[in-house]
Amino acid sequence: MIFGVDVNYLAVLVVALVNFFIGFLWYGPLFGKAWISAMKFTDKDIKKGKEKGMASPMLISFVMSLITTLILAAFLNLADPSSFINGAFIGIWVWLGFYMTASVGSMLWEGKSAKLFYLNTAYDLVRFIIMAGILAVW
Repeated sequence: MIFGVDVNYLAVLVVALVNFFIGFLWYGPLFGKAWISAMKFTDKDIKKGKEKGMASPMLISFVMSLITTLILAAFLNLADPSSFINGAFIGIWVWLGFYMTASVGSMLWEGKSAKLFYLNTAYDLVRFIIMAGILAVW
C-alpha cells in the first residue's frame, strides 16, 4: 500500500524492468546514434563516459524507473482501467499532462534541440503506453 492505495509490488518490479529495457532499446540499438548526435557528444565525450563507467547512472536510472512505476501503479489502481487499451490511454494522459509538457520547458529554457525533444518525448510516450497498459491488466 502506498498513500492508502493498494499496489501489486511484483507488477511494479516487472514493469520497472520492462521500462528499463525499453530505455535500453530506445537509447541503444534503435535511436542511440540519433541521441548521441542530438546530445552533441564527441568521441572524446563517449570515451570519457566509458572510462567513468555506467554502473552508477544505470542503478540510479533503475531506481527512478521503480519510483515512476510505483506511482503510476497507484494512479492506475485509483483509475481502475478495465483493459490494456484503457490503461494505455491513461498512460497517454499521464505523458501528455506531465512528461511532454515538462519536456517542452526543457527545450525552450535549457536550449535543448527539437531533435532531442522528439527523441525523448517519443520515448516517454512509448514507455508510458506500455507500462500503463501492462499495469492495467496485471
